[in-house]
Amino acid sequence: MASTLGQADLARFRRHGMAPLAAEKGTALFDAALAARETLQLPLEIDRSSLWQDTVPALLRTLARRAPAAPPAVAAAPAADAAGEEDGLSPMARRLAGLAPEEQREELVTLLLETAAVVLGYPSADDIDADMSFQEIGFDSLSGVEFRNQVKQDTGVHVPATVIYNYPTPAALAERLRELLFPEPDPVRSADGAGGLPEEGAEPGGPDGADDLDEIDDLDIEALVQRAISE
Repeated sequence: MASTLGQADLARFRRHGMAPLAAEKGTALFDAALAARETLQLPLEIDRSSLWQDTVPALLRTLARRAPAAPPAVAAAPAADAAGEEDGLSPMARRLAGLAPEEQREELVTLLLETAAVVLGYPSADDIDADMSFQEIGFDSLSGVEFRNQVKQDTGVHVPATVIYNYPTPAALAERLRELLFPEPDPVRSADGAGGLPEEGAEPGGPDGADDLDEIDDLDIEALVQRAISE
């Protein structure tokens, strides 16, 4: 059943603490599950060393350790960082604020390519071209959501779970992220007080479909798997 899984699928399972099973061990666990009295069995080999409670699926959190506390040097943020937090900017926006627009775009492209390489199991981000479509790179619904979650965490920008379908390439997404991190004032909208960042779900395509995006954002891993199977 797992013979069709690619390297990206295996890498995703490993990140979630599920180590691959040899055929012999898998069949042995299956036989043991059939012989057990319990009605619900899950034959898995769990790699606990890769599990942290804030990053694993809810189903496995009772097996996971708590993430280690930040060392004092990191926990005690410098005064400059504390002042930066008061301006409402995300850490990524503060880091890019001093760069020219083209340099900001390049930094964001690098971030997206490195994230894509990790999610899909590429040996290096150099194997991915920023002008390739996300589908050409190898993304599907599940890996797209994992990619989106990491981008949201790294940039502080709310992006929809369908981001790989909303933007054709990493280059296009990098430009959109730059626009959201550093929005230029719109004279027309500023005049009537309607300026600011788009509301959640207000990505390309307008308000239509915003409810669907919010629904996807709220799905757990089991529901996402079911959604992907049904596509």
